[in-house]
Amino acid sequence: MQFLPSIPVTASSSDGIIAGIVIGAIIVVSIYFIIQYLIASTFYQIACQKGHEERKYFHFCFWLGIVGWLMVVALPDRDPKKIKQPSGSSYAEQRKPTPKIERDVSSTHQSKQIPEAIPQKDGFETGSGNGAGQTPPEDFEIEGDTLLKYNGSEQNVVIPDGVAVIGAEAFLGNLQIRSVTIPKGVTEIKGHAFDGCIKLIEVSIPDGVTRIGDNAFIDCENLPLVKIPESVTWIGVGAFSGCKKLADVSILNENVKICNYAFADTPVQTKFKPSGGCYVATCVYGSYDCPEVWTLRRYRDHTLAATRRGRAFIRAYYAVSPTLVKWFGKTKWFKKMWQGKLDRMVKRLNDEGVENTPYQDRVW
Repeated sequence: MQFLPSIPVTASSSDGIIAGIVIGAIIVVSIYFIIQYLIASTFYQIACQKGHEERKYFHFCFWLGIVGWLMVVALPDRDPKKIKQPSGSSYAEQRKPTPKIERDVSSTHQSKQIPEAIPQKDGFETGSGNGAGQTPPEDFEIEGDTLLKYNGSEQNVVIPDGVAVIGAEAFLGNLQIRSVTIPKGVTEIKGHAFDGCIKLIEVSIPDGVTRIGDNAFIDCENLPLVKIPESVTWIGVGAFSGCKKLADVSILNENVKICNYAFADTPVQTKFKPSGGCYVATCVYGSYDCPEVWTLRRYRDHTLAATRRGRAFIRAYYAVSPTLVKWFGKTKWFKKMWQGKLDRMVKRLNDEGVENTPYQDRVW
């Protein structure tokens, strides 16, 4: 019997095989971590839209994979009306107005210590409300460059120069303030900063502010207009929710991130939608406002969003579809693949009575 001749394996050829395996393994692992990073970033954005900005959710999604993704999908939306309550205090107690401070000009003020970075002055000119009042420096509690609390009772407040951050709940429930001037050095307005300032009618947000936190201006019921400068990249959950007279909003940055409920219960809630949408359907039909997408949006809001499983599906869809559209949205095969499926679904929904007329999204 004739056998095939054996092929000798030299040391150099075996080393080449090993090197190829190692290089291939490195490439595969690198691709895996890149994809995992992109997916984790996408799910972390979903967590942020739902009001959970803790960085731990990114790490959950990155290291735990599908377990972390499901964890984010299952996260409840943080209620924009909910206020973090300290133990032992009630919501009503938090809403109590700041007591008016009676000042005796014959006595010496007991001033709070103001950092050297913020110069102490005898007074600050006020906003355009009355032009005659003053904002005494002792009315501000400031730590470093963060304004922690305003304890005064002035109607027109000018925040001192040197402040970079307006802290959480700094003006919470203040029922005297009517106008506030924010200095140019401020870069962030934290959550609930002006929560419940129902007499606030004028606020100037300077260029340089990059982030408006969750519920920052919630329930400022008489605020009629606001101009959000181009520097702002993030408008948090419920930031202007409940501003019932807010009919004039100007947002200069077209790419600003608008989170859920940012303008809920305002006259402009349908004008400024959260950063999201029917990604695949919009890609296929070429518009967010067309009969097919109106039908699908109605189905999403009135059928899927009505059940817990449906809401979980919506969140999972919004977690995955933006990346798919970003990668493949301009390709013909991607649109062709989805066109037939969506057409059949839209026809079935229309036959079942779902309308295809102009539609305004619900906040759910």
